Amino acid sequence: MASPYKLPMLGAFLLATGFSIWTGTQIANQKNTSRRLRPLNESAAPSTVQATDRPNIAKANSATHSFQLDPASKDGIELEECIVTMAQVNDPRPPLSIRDAASPQGNIVGEANNDQIIDVAGTQGEWFAVTAPVQGWAPRSLTRYACNEKTARVAFPRGKRDLDLAGRFVGTGNHQYKLRASKNQTLTLTNLAGPMPVLTTPNNQVLFSGPEEGDPTKWSGKLPEEGDYLLRLDSKFRGYEYRFNVRVD
Repeated sequence: MASPYKLPMLGAFLLATGFSIWTGTQIANQKNTSRRLRPLNESAAPSTVQATDRPNIAKANSATHSFQLDPASKDGIELEECIVTMAQVNDPRPPLSIRDAASPQGNIVGEANNDQIIDVAGTQGEWFAVTAPVQGWAPRSLTRYACNEKTARVAFPRGKRDLDLAGRFVGTGNHQYKLRASKNQTLTLTNLAGPMPVLTTPNNQVLFSGPEEGDPTKWSGKLPEEGDYLLRLDSKFRGYEYRFNVRVD
């Protein structure tokens, strides 16, 4: 017959053994877990997050994303609108640096080679707000630019019946000259440089279909109605210069 003292001793032994086994299992689990986790200051993989902050672009005209030159006039031409949306790099020490602020101290965020077209969104002082090839700021003095979108009225000086019209595109754009004339007057266009304009009537009928390859260097015809005739030139790529004479008899 077993001693009454042995039963409590056996129970205590089994309890202690079970506790030891449980404790060892927990310690092993903690060690395995620690091997799978990295310290908080250690990256598991290179970061794929990229900066999303961009230079603060102040736009002169938020509706058209453009920079409008102050309208100006000269003899025979009253400029109503001149909007700049592109410029061409002209840096004596290329490439042109595009910065994150309208200041020479701004950080360089990109570069553009000479003759490269940059997109203009606005202006701040003597700096262009650029949206392409990167977003930032570029000095106006290191670019060539002209009206991409221009509207002007032709008003012959007193005593004159003809006038030379000239302009330049930097990149794409549209130039329009309004000319007030009467029915049965004769309008003559003479090409001096570049393409010829498209001529339309006040009712938007085409009288002469302008700057196509092989067009004549001179066109003349009687006008069918009174009103504002339109002389229009378009640029679809890198731009060009033009000059033509318009005469009304």
